Amino acid sequence: MSSRADPPETVAVSVRRDCAFQLRVAYRLPRPVSLEELDEVVEGEVELQAFSQQIQGARDVFRFRLSDASLVTGVVGGDELIVTYGKLGRAAVTVDRPEMEAFLEAQYGGLEAA
Repeated sequence: MSSRADPPETVAVSVRRDCAFQLRVAYRLPRPVSLEELDEVVEGEVELQAFSQQIQGARDVFRFRLSDASLVTGVVGGDELIVTYGKLGRAAVTVDRPEMEAFLEAQYGGLEAA
């Protein structure tokens, strides 16, 4: 029998800018995301867009705020989160991003540039 351990899980991080030049970061998770796992970082309500009820084969999309200035979007059952930091204020990048990334590391494993 092999005693080889499973490789550690990691979150692949890809950084880009949105149309308003705000920081947008894609986090590819090592497994599908569950909304229950994200409860800790949700501020306010999770908005669910039930596209699966309107379009055959479509998947549902969720979004919520980390703070007044940062927005998270993803696909229900998908393995990627898109976070736009500083949507309504640049200070969110320095506050929200470290908190979100610490949460992702605790839930899913280390971060790695994609």
